[in-house]
Amino acid sequence: MSDHPEPATSPKEPIGPNEPIGLVGLGLVGRALGARLRDAGHPVQGLDRDAAAQAAWAAHGGALAADLPSMGARCAAVVLAVYDTAGVLQVVEGDGGLLQGGTPGLLIDCSTGDPEALEALAARLAGRGSALIEAPLSGSSQQIAD
Repeated sequence: MSDHPEPATSPKEPIGPNEPIGLVGLGLVGRALGARLRDAGHPVQGLDRDAAAQAAWAAHGGALAADLPSMGARCAAVVLAVYDTAGVLQVVEGDGGLLQGGTPGLLIDCSTGDPEALEALAARLAGRGSALIEAPLSGSSQQIAD
C-alpha cells in the first residue's frame, strides 16, 4: 500500500492534440520545456510575472496567456516551471491564480517542492476533478532543450 492517497477522481478529460497546454514560468527551464512541447506539436500558452521572460518567449514565437485565470479556464493541462512550493501554491490557489478561472484537468509541477504541502494540494485538486503530478527536474536548461 502506498503512503500517497489516490486522487478522488481522475482528470476531467484526456488532453487532445490541439488543446493548448499552459506553461507558467518562462525562465530558461520553462522556455526549454515550452520549446519541447511546441516541437512535439502542442500549442503552448506561456505566462511569467517577469516581462523580460515573457518577451524572450514571445521573441521565439511563443504565445502568451492573458493571465492565470484565463489560462486555468482554457488549458486542459498546465506545466508549472516555478521555483518552489510557495510559488506553486500562489500560481494555483492564490489571488488571481489558475483556479479563479477554471480547473485544468492536469497540473504538472516541475519545482523541487515540499512533499506534504504538494500532497495536500493534490487532495484539494482531486476534489475539483483535477490531478497533480510532481515532476521535479534536474540538469540544466540546455539538457532539457536537447
